[in-house]
Amino acid sequence: MHEDEAHQWLGYGGKDKEDLIKFIKSSSRGHEFKPGYEVERSQIARAFQAFRSEVPPAFKLRDNDALDRKIHAWDDYVWIDVGRYLGNIELARDLKAQSLESLVDDAFPNWRQSTLTFEEQISGEMRETAKGYLTTYAEYAARLMSGDFDAVWNAPLLSGVVDSLLHYLPPENPEARLKQVMQFFTSKHFEEMPYLWLSARIYAVLKDMVKHTVHTRSVKRLKND
Repeated sequence: MHEDEAHQWLGYGGKDKEDLIKFIKSSSRGHEFKPGYEVERSQIARAFQAFRSEVPPAFKLRDNDALDRKIHAWDDYVWIDVGRYLGNIELARDLKAQSLESLVDDAFPNWRQSTLTFEEQISGEMRETAKGYLTTYAEYAARLMSGDFDAVWNAPLLSGVVDSLLHYLPPENPEARLKQVMQFFTSKHFEEMPYLWLSARIYAVLKDMVKHTVHTRSVKRLKND
């Protein structure tokens, strides 16, 4: 539950943040979404296995990708409120506004000048994702080769994606293993992975809105929300 975000809500239609928190607690039944990196890692592993097996690329969704297996097991539900320090809510709002201003000032002008089509933007987001996997893995491997074994503990989570895929392949030929992973990153199986499919389109939609000046008329409103 995004409790920190909920406490920043200014309210709407006679409802306030306390009403929102009560609704979340009564309807969530204690279930939580798995962390995004777990969903990503699980789906990319299944997509890679499907790619290697040469089965159709359409991805088969599973509830337990993002939710606990017990999500459909209904029972009596009781919760106990335990108070916690929520930090400075006004400061959190101000920092969020600053982040938005930085996005508006730095990214939006470049996005407006883009000549890419919507589909090209989606493809570009997917390529950048694959590039991020490979780049962070290369940095991780370089650290290990230089004797920096702290990389095992403090390397970015993203760096473990390629490494996890390599474990599905025979160890005899390292170059061939990495080549197959790179081929997967350009495949339809990779594109159909739901985590990537959604995130690429979210960014592409935002960029397309900016490109068509939707945000130029509503930036001030966005900053005040």
